Amino acid sequence: MGCDILEILDKIKFNVKKKAVVNFLEKSDPQKIIKIGEGKLIHAFQNVAKRVPAYKRILSRMGVDYTKIKNLEDFKNQVPILVKKDIFPKFEIAELCLEGNLDGVKSAFTSSGHSKVFSYGVYMDDSHIRQEQMLDVLLDYFLGEGKKLLINSLAMGVNFSSSYPIFNTSVKSDMVIALIKKFHENYNQIVIFADPYFAKEILEEGIAKGIDWKTLNISLVLGGEWYSNSLSQYLLNLLGTKDQKSKGGFIIGTLGSSELGMNLFSSSPKLEQIRNLAQKDEELRTAIFGSSIKACPELMYYYPMKTFIEVANKNKEGYGDLVFSILNEKVKMPLIRYNSDDVGKLIDSNEIKEILIRHGHLDLIPEFRLPLAAIDGRKSDCVKYRDQKIYAKDINQAIYKNTEIVNKITGYFKISKRKLLLEVQLKKGIELDRKIAVAIQKSIFNLIGINIQVKVYQYKDFPYGMKLDYESKFRFVD
Repeated sequence: MGCDILEILDKIKFNVKKKAVVNFLEKSDPQKIIKIGEGKLIHAFQNVAKRVPAYKRILSRMGVDYTKIKNLEDFKNQVPILVKKDIFPKFEIAELCLEGNLDGVKSAFTSSGHSKVFSYGVYMDDSHIRQEQMLDVLLDYFLGEGKKLLINSLAMGVNFSSSYPIFNTSVKSDMVIALIKKFHENYNQIVIFADPYFAKEILEEGIAKGIDWKTLNISLVLGGEWYSNSLSQYLLNLLGTKDQKSKGGFIIGTLGSSELGMNLFSSSPKLEQIRNLAQKDEELRTAIFGSSIKACPELMYYYPMKTFIEVANKNKEGYGDLVFSILNEKVKMPLIRYNSDDVGKLIDSNEIKEILIRHGHLDLIPEFRLPLAAIDGRKSDCVKYRDQKIYAKDINQAIYKNTEIVNKITGYFKISKRKLLLEVQLKKGIELDRKIAVAIQKSIFNLIGINIQVKVYQYKDFPYGMKLDYESKFRFVD
């Protein structure tokens, strides 16, 4: 089946690791990488069917004999697709693990409860080693060598490993700012890991407290929540464009989940640039993402040798429900054909390359030869209006594109399914102004062609404000 990146990380010594991994990422044939994952799939499925008590019961109840699943066609035709409510409310955690026990577990994560059902992930004591190795390789590749300080300002309990020093602040912007003020002169690069909306708060509060971000080498790794291209560009404008030598001011996105793993997808500086260009160029946007797309999806690499990904219930442009099967036999709680409620489509990296060449963007050909995915938000984050669907992601794109209002709002809003009303929270200290509501309404109409009633609230009066602690995902659709 060939060698994959996980085997490289396991077998080679530290001093040659980076070159080997980068060579793998830059020069591999993406179709061969996909075949590596497909080659592991049936064995991974049968391993879970034999060793995970809950999954064994699910298959038995649905009349599936795992020994008769011999190939990819059998797998897709006979193995059930499961959702969160099929698994986590119905089984004890130990039943979802290999051998029906928690032996060897060193850490656990819970989901935010966004779907009103909590899910969980448990991790073995060696899982941080590979994560540390891969994170260091990517940081050095994109940001260059040198002394780096990583600031973990993700929600409490979300941790990661690196050989670089990590300062854990959780979601306390004053701590992040204080650390940057005290330590920035001692490091070539500071990388802040944050929820995209909390990153906005950090940068805006920093400016209010006298930080000129444009003079510092600060980059962001954004995770935990889908974010629009317009938000990404707003944050980049606050950071300022750095010269090539400094390699600062980058934004890299990552997407994962507590139950499947923390880095299922990751973007890169070039993928962010492609997305930004496509948002401005309708012809390029249509060629890459499809004619129905208003707000560009997140464009990200995925790793088919780690996770087999399918798209179920596809529409005519290839978007559908993302379905995941864990291939790594060392994962303690492996899920098979798990629908995460995320919407997206898989993209051939050779096709992207051809599109970029055709449109005259040779300089933006992706860095790695990995397959790509367009992540288009959550399936549940939309409302129906007459014969149209209104997506939270499109509202997000429209709001952050408007420079008149972007620094006056927190970024949190609620759109009601019961009536076409958009409620928006203003930042602390911003007074009510009907012009803000009108500007938001105009931006949304310009993007999607629908007039939405908009109501803005002062920070403390936002009806959903007590839930805004950056510790959990906010529900944009009521």
